[in-house]
Amino acid sequence: MSATNRGALRAPNDFYATPATAIAPILKVLAPCIEIAQGIVEPCAGDGAILRAIEPMVGAQSFVHAIEIDRTRFEKLAFCLNHKQKSHCEDFLAMAPDRFEPNIDLVITNPPYGLAIEFIKKSIEIAPAGLIVFLLRLNFLEGLARAPFLREHAPDVYVLPRRPSFTGKGTDATAYAWFVWQGRAVRTSGRLEVLDQK
Repeated sequence: MSATNRGALRAPNDFYATPATAIAPILKVLAPCIEIAQGIVEPCAGDGAILRAIEPMVGAQSFVHAIEIDRTRFEKLAFCLNHKQKSHCEDFLAMAPDRFEPNIDLVITNPPYGLAIEFIKKSIEIAPAGLIVFLLRLNFLEGLARAPFLREHAPDVYVLPRRPSFTGKGTDATAYAWFVWQGRAVRTSGRLEVLDQK
């Protein structure tokens, strides 16, 4: 989901691995939810970076869905969670809502940016009362096409003060933040916080 080398050839499925330095700051905010969550979904598991980061916090009662569309990445996922887990090599957007447990408390991912709004809406569908947590460019807040949705479903925005490197070759030309929606709750405003990223 990087903006690096805009105009150049994009990675297949818009895959840019999430660096640990971008994940750690939001975990301090999400820890209470992760610890008690009954159901967790990672719709774009990639190389398992987010799942590995949350693993120490996930309770034994949790059921985790790890979803990855790319067969090669799916087969290389080298994590093992210490609780119930179901892995899917599928397109999250094409999965029927009844494929998931009824009590999804958390959906967390770094989505393909071009499909972010579709991923958000699908996440709200499967977790209408849960937290929807997406790593996105800060400029996701702008744009006429997204404006109606954002006016009705305002997220909390947790800004990363340091730009993450998605390629290991330096940062790109945009700022990033974790966007948090409270399920399908209708809200016209949300919280803005700059995360501690020491």
